[in-house]
Amino acid sequence: MASGRDVRARSELEAEALRREAAPTPVADAFDALLSSADAQGRVRSTWNVTRAWYSVNGDHERAHTVGTFVEQPRRAGALPVLVVYVDTKSCEVDFMANREIYLARLEQAGLRFREVRFRQSKRPRAERDGEPRRKAPAAEPPLPELSAEEERRAEELLAGVSEALRQSVSRAVRVSMRAEKRRNS
Repeated sequence: MASGRDVRARSELEAEALRREAAPTPVADAFDALLSSADAQGRVRSTWNVTRAWYSVNGDHERAHTVGTFVEQPRRAGALPVLVVYVDTKSCEVDFMANREIYLARLEQAGLRFREVRFRQSKRPRAERDGEPRRKAPAAEPPLPELSAEEERRAEELLAGVSEALRQSVSRAVRVSMRAEKRRNS
């Protein structure tokens, strides 16, 4: 078919194949058509463009702590939408909220206007977002071993010179320390 001479199609299928070979569709056009068909109102494309713009107008700190974005469509006609940015920690939520006017200005410079920017902490654990397996909680250490009668006598000897006001707290500290030492040595 691609020999350079004029080839005539014998069926509709051959005609379609010849048309495709003569003018291939760029991948970007195919991707754009896919996104348009996925959501007729353009919300998929809109959120994707907003996320891309958010990452491009902000710095490394914002990019590192942003989990995702969501465009909340306005309830009344003619109003501007609200941008919701999901972040990974409560401290980032508070920090970013303090700079929300700066973010609005940066996004407007990129051609995106919003009524406001809201920040919310993501409910997904960071390990799940980063694709890492969830770590198990560290196993609880077994209880400290009890002191023998001889070790109890030694603890009492160490506490002999301690005043009554401090005796209870110092006694507890000495005994816990001795029990921890006993576990390390066993």
